[in-house]
Amino acid sequence: MSKANQNNIFIKIAVLINGIPDYKDTALTQREIKEIQANTQQLNFDIEHSHNYLSGITTKQSYISKVDEKIRGKTVPKGSWIMILEITNPTILAGLQNGDIKGVSLETDFTNDVQVKGFTEVIPYKDVETKEEMIPHVISFTGSPANQYPLEIMTHKQYTMKSKKYAQIYGGKDMTDVNADIEEKTWLRGIVDKFVTGQHTMKSTAVEPTQVNQPSMGGNTDELINSLIESQKTIPSLAKSFDAVVESNTRMSEEFNKMNSTLEQVLIRESNTAGQNDNANDKVDGDDQKDDDGKDKDKDTDKNKDQVDDNPDNKDTNTDTDTNTDGQEPDDDALTPEEEETLRKLQEKQARHTRKNMASTPPQLTPPTFTPFNTTEEDMNMQAKQYMANRTFEHFMKGGQ
Repeated sequence: MSKANQNNIFIKIAVLINGIPDYKDTALTQREIKEIQANTQQLNFDIEHSHNYLSGITTKQSYISKVDEKIRGKTVPKGSWIMILEITNPTILAGLQNGDIKGVSLETDFTNDVQVKGFTEVIPYKDVETKEEMIPHVISFTGSPANQYPLEIMTHKQYTMKSKKYAQIYGGKDMTDVNADIEEKTWLRGIVDKFVTGQHTMKSTAVEPTQVNQPSMGGNTDELINSLIESQKTIPSLAKSFDAVVESNTRMSEEFNKMNSTLEQVLIRESNTAGQNDNANDKVDGDDQKDDDGKDKDKDTDKNKDQVDDNPDNKDTNTDTDTNTDGQEPDDDALTPEEEETLRKLQEKQARHTRKNMASTPPQLTPPTFTPFNTTEEDMNMQAKQYMANRTFEHFMKGGQ
């Protein structure tokens, strides 16, 4: 600090007093004072609320006191808002010298969402229901301070000595060396408190503020930090619970795979059993077919022998059996009674085979169905014709021997 700065005047003021009523019988709590002080953005200075803002006033310290402090012998309770200002403005210096300036009075502005019990030109603090909506706007030097607390004038040397006195309270440093640090902490505290309590923008910006519905995690930074610490303690238990859920899901997946494998084995066994039943049914039907074929062959042989005995002159003319006297081929579309009988038997066997397959098939399974014959009428007619042609050829061969 230059020698010129060492000749400057410093004043210590109590802006808001914790728990002490002002001239309007309004007393603020420590938390309310913190909420108001944290909203400080652009603080101006004037004389007697004239709104003629002054220069030559520098804020050296602005803080919420941690211990009771003295201002000209009057106790300022801890939790109060205290400021130390460096004064170079000649008007203020003159007012301090002649005694016209005895203290300060804080003037606040409000956000759009402020709630009051009534409205007058001057609104007492007690009528403002939402203190966090109050924005410090002007500190006015006055001969009648609202909080009825005086101000204390200090030289640079006195300011330095008092700073050393509070060194252990405010970080163990000389107060003259930590002004910027304290102001930065105050600013950070204001940011955190705004985040916690959902503060809004300044009314003078003429921008409609956006309500932030942020759940409160504490009224100040200490409470916020404590809540964060408590939340950190729950992380190990949450991780343990998550591991247990993963392990449970893994066991359930393994059990499901085992059940699925068992079900597949049961289905395979049931399918094999159904296939064996089909093979047995096919074998029975084959034996029936052989018996019927044998009977038909014997019947045809006896019939042919009777025809040979009745026509002894035609023993050597059996080759003309399949042709008419005009040399024309027989009508392939017309079925003889014997062919119709054979077709009927084939259809009955087909129906019987289908019923047996349906009776032997488990209701919960659908094994492949063995179908020995085509099911369309056209195909069955073709099979009957082929069967009769084979029988005719066999008859011809037997007759020609």
